[in-house]
Amino acid sequence: MTEAAAHGPFGIGTVLVAGARALFGRPGVYLPLALIIYAPVVAVFLLIPPSDPSALFYDITSIDSIVLLFCSCTMSLAATVVVVAEVRGRRLSVVQVFLALIPRLGVMAVTCGLVTVIFFTFVAATMFSPVISVPLILFIPYLATTVVLWVAIPAVAVERIGPLTSLNRSRVLTKGHRWSVFGLVLIIDVVHVGIVLVFELFVLPVFGFQIPVVFFVLYFLFEAFLYMIYSVVAAYSYVYLKISKDGPDIDDLVRVFA
Repeated sequence: MTEAAAHGPFGIGTVLVAGARALFGRPGVYLPLALIIYAPVVAVFLLIPPSDPSALFYDITSIDSIVLLFCSCTMSLAATVVVVAEVRGRRLSVVQVFLALIPRLGVMAVTCGLVTVIFFTFVAATMFSPVISVPLILFIPYLATTVVLWVAIPAVAVERIGPLTSLNRSRVLTKGHRWSVFGLVLIIDVVHVGIVLVFELFVLPVFGFQIPVVFFVLYFLFEAFLYMIYSVVAAYSYVYLKISKDGPDIDDLVRVFA
């Protein structure tokens, strides 16, 4: 993607089209990144299989879910590195991407943890609210957290800022565009939740909730592919939001990869 191609209004269609072009244009980079980054999730599941496979999707305290969370944040970091370099016209190899990730992993992990804490704070507040019905307990805080902090990890990747600063940076960048961010999140999550429901309602009962290891490995490969798409969309969201807030000069956006 050239620099000129990045200069457009932030919107659902603009970001999705840019993301699709990137994914279909460079599958040789994005797919290996996703497989490598999510390999620890498969390894942990094989070494420490959950007693209740269905709880894997909801129990954030399980080791599998914690590793999945860290890998997802790492994927977002990696996708941002690739996307921002391509906005400038540079094409990084998988090795170059990982070398760029290493100095940022610590800040990313803390940022990821803070986002999780904020999410569960909203969950707790919603649970004790007498005016919120039970089905909305997880939906509302999830959307509130995701929309406002949508580009926190990409900000860490590019601007080399700390965890708290990255959260505030995301809040500033998404302000005025949160309905569009909401639309992006909703589109991706509807697909994700739909597949998880199919898995829970139709696949788990067939196997008596004793899923073959191969099936779970395949499922995690799907998760890796889905989060790869999620991460690329978030990365392009950052690019367009930054341009809309800071102007069309994106030299500072990519100077860390020069």
